[in-house]
Amino acid sequence: VKGKLVKTFLNDNTISSTVSYSNNPAECFYDYLTSTVYGPGNITSPDKIDLASFYNSKQFCDDLLEHSKEGVSPNPVAKRYTCNGLANTNNNRDVIITDFTSCSQTTFGYSLGKFQLIPNTTGTPVMDFSNDLGNIYGTLITTNEGLNDSYNTIETSFNSKANLYQDDQEFCFVERGIDEVE
Repeated sequence: VKGKLVKTFLNDNTISSTVSYSNNPAECFYDYLTSTVYGPGNITSPDKIDLASFYNSKQFCDDLLEHSKEGVSPNPVAKRYTCNGLANTNNNRDVIITDFTSCSQTTFGYSLGKFQLIPNTTGTPVMDFSNDLGNIYGTLITTNEGLNDSYNTIETSFNSKANLYQDDQEFCFVERGIDEVE
């Protein structure tokens, strides 16, 4: 049994005029937001939704990934995230919105007059640091300032040649622990 039929994204600024089955979290979330029956559609009009951000989230969720499973060869391939459940309309909107965003690793927000859905991706590195590149001078010192430390985050402060040797900083996010970084 498949779920409710929803309007799907044709591209980053167009929604289909017909409905079809989708288990994509961005499309299901859009359906919830615009529904006047079971969602907040009476206060959220489609023109207040940033379709490009929802479309980007749709593409992120639809990425095909190889999942390793012991004893299975070849490894099965599946979409990164799917939405195969229900939204309990007895819950308040905040709970339902949190459920949608947590099942797709996205952030929901309101900016410049539109609701946006931003996938939590790793992104593209801004700058590489290494002794081989010759852009690290001195020693690397790690400190522990307490329980609020983020061990997968590195903050670097330096005098930037590009900014005429003024103080600058970069934040680096590491997927593995700092001890494992090569």
